[in-house]
Amino acid sequence: IDVALGGGSRTVQMILDSGAPTIVSEEIAGAFAGESLGTIAGAAADGQVITSDVVRLPQVAIGDAVFRDVGAVVGAIEPGNPFYCISQDGFIGASLMQAAAWQLDPLAGTVTISAPGSAPEPAGTRFDFEPSSDVSPSPLFELPVGEGALTVLLDTGSDGWLAAHPADLDDLGLTVPDEVPTQSLLATGAGGDIVTRAHWLRADVTPGDETRELPLAAMEAIPQGQGSVGMDFLRHFVITIDWPGRALYLQPVSELLPTTPSNVGLGWDDGYVVGSFVEGRAETAGLELGTAVAAIDDASVGGVPFDDYCTRVVRDDGPSAFALTVAGEEPTIVEVVPVEDFFE
Repeated sequence: IDVALGGGSRTVQMILDSGAPTIVSEEIAGAFAGESLGTIAGAAADGQVITSDVVRLPQVAIGDAVFRDVGAVVGAIEPGNPFYCISQDGFIGASLMQAAAWQLDPLAGTVTISAPGSAPEPAGTRFDFEPSSDVSPSPLFELPVGEGALTVLLDTGSDGWLAAHPADLDDLGLTVPDEVPTQSLLATGAGGDIVTRAHWLRADVTPGDETRELPLAAMEAIPQGQGSVGMDFLRHFVITIDWPGRALYLQPVSELLPTTPSNVGLGWDDGYVVGSFVEGRAETAGLELGTAVAAIDDASVGGVPFDDYCTRVVRDDGPSAFALTVAGEEPTIVEVVPVEDFFE
């Protein structure tokens, strides 16, 4: 979304992220911040403790909505992080969003901001929520799953479907079978790359008036006791978040359909690398996360800039099928294709 800082005419583009505090780049902090509020320590998704400066932004405007004296964490989004492809300026997070009511319509591409008490009557199923912390008061709510409920974080700053720690699924009687579709993933966190696996099963989920059998990822990288729903799930809804009333509403606007993953995905580590792959398939046998990619469709990608990755993978969502040459003593050519029966 476009954000104006400091009362001037300059606008920057920032990522709307209900799952994090407000974060600004060092350049933005230097140009627009007022007083320093000290430092803060937080745990990254990979377990590292990150210490960051905190500053006060005198004024932040999004359309006609003006927020004053906004606390923000100073953090750089470096090349190599997929977020860099979208914004180098930062995130509008829950620490700012908590001052208003927000309605997000991903399909329409609109954001509506209302002052407390003046929001239009929301539509959809109501879920009461609790802030996850004082620093990042992201909504934590109970989503009915199976015969119980999962505590999940509403995270508009991440992709992803519905994900939870395997132990939380065990508590619901949803033990992950031995034979389920599984992906090896190289994810990017605040402290660096995170190697993880996603075991996919299907579960009865009730995000509205109807119970649907939906994909659910069991991931040990997810904190126990706090699952998450990202934009692969949320893009099917109009989402209303009433922070002052501590309530959120989900109104389905499209059929909930999972996006078919590819057998191999691209990542970046000073060049193209194998960023993900579906396990148990003949063409992915022997692949390792982080292995360098030598060519795409027979065209060398050695030495290409990170902007090539941004354009090919993030901004344009990438081609669905191509030939991938994995580097090594004997280069391996893999035909990358969507796994059409993955969620079956």
